[in-house]
Amino acid sequence: MAQAYTMDDGGTVPYTPGSAVSAGAVVVFGGRIGIATQAIAASEGGTLAVEGRFKLCKDATVFAAGDNVFWDAVGDPVGGTADSGAASAAGAGVYAGICTAAAATGDAYVEVEINEVATRKPTSTAAATGSAQGDAVQIGEGLVLVTAGDGTKGCILPAAVAGKEVMVKNGAAAILKVYPASSDVINGLSANAAISLAANVCCTFTAYDSTTWYTSPLLPS
Repeated sequence: MAQAYTMDDGGTVPYTPGSAVSAGAVVVFGGRIGIATQAIAASEGGTLAVEGRFKLCKDATVFAAGDNVFWDAVGDPVGGTADSGAASAAGAGVYAGICTAAAATGDAYVEVEINEVATRKPTSTAAATGSAQGDAVQIGEGLVLVTAGDGTKGCILPAAVAGKEVMVKNGAAAILKVYPASSDVINGLSANAAISLAANVCCTFTAYDSTTWYTSPLLPS
């Protein structure tokens, strides 16, 4: 008896959509993207390409070869668009892959090696807001410099997906509150509970699964 049998070459995954998917559509699932190379009817089995080089429609972002590319499933121009990570920083985008050829502002598409391991993490800045989970500023993956912390204001992590990583740098001389997304947990605390990031401290948040975050250091103070 053989120890293993080939099911596919790793370039595709099976996918059964709840609603019809057209050929060329970008599908977000499990914290990554897949490309429907053929139309898939609703509730019918099909496949998504998860490896290879594809052209993704883009916004006005200028890309250089080697840049990280993100996918905003609700962005313009066609109900989904590639960008440099702004949507991800706002909690709406996912990592799509690495740019393989330069793309100018007016180009409609960017060439991407989809789901290729990121060579650089995105960076962004956000100003802390509010005093509770519901009014904290949303942040995304990569290194985020969070300003305006005053002991009360805070930021909220994106929804946990296993392996997702967010590095938060508290850019203020006061405590910054860091909240998980709704129903998520940080370091075994109660659901939705924030942790306090000490003044000027940098802390890495890594998602263990779809609801759980752990920090390094464990006590970011």
